[in-house]
Amino acid sequence: MADEYNENLLRSSGHPVALIPAVNSSKLASKQKADKAQALEQILKLTKGCRVMLRSNLWTEVGLVNGALGTLQAIVYEHNKRPPSVPVALMIEFDNYKGPTYNGRAIPITTITRHWKTEGKPQWRRQFPINVAHAITIHKSQGLTLSQAVVHIGDTESDIGSSYVAFSRVKNLQSLIIDQVISKDRINNLSNSPQLAQRKIFLRRFL
Repeated sequence: MADEYNENLLRSSGHPVALIPAVNSSKLASKQKADKAQALEQILKLTKGCRVMLRSNLWTEVGLVNGALGTLQAIVYEHNKRPPSVPVALMIEFDNYKGPTYNGRAIPITTITRHWKTEGKPQWRRQFPINVAHAITIHKSQGLTLSQAVVHIGDTESDIGSSYVAFSRVKNLQSLIIDQVISKDRINNLSNSPQLAQRKIFLRRFL
């Protein structure tokens, strides 16, 4: 749902959508999803003005940490080059960045390389360490504090506590919109789930 929402916003932005392919060590590496490549996407779809999330700790002291949110200001290519060439940098204005800037409040983000093994064979991928982030999954929202949030928690609970993670991203209820009706039966089923019972047994045993 997050991917679909993000793509729809990109298409309706009024700006051209740039497709930025990753550079991979092999065909096998190119077939791997972002989770296998340590959050590096095989193809990034970006537009000027889109919201993005940094997926790597680049400079923690100034706020360039995994999960940092920002706005893409420009896509910079080498002279006389255009898509599908890989850009040399993405100019991003991060919300909570506290370091030096290059152009206004934007800073250049360049590609990084991640290494892993598939079927016992070393692989690597080079890509910009960002995701589009108009919408993000609950998993990616962990640790964030947002000024406002619209939350859709899906039809079922993927894990006990996931709803709490989503709702607690804001500091007060006035900043939260729950974008669905949560039935009483769903709450009752959650409270009676085997997963919750196991967690209670664990807490009684060790705490």
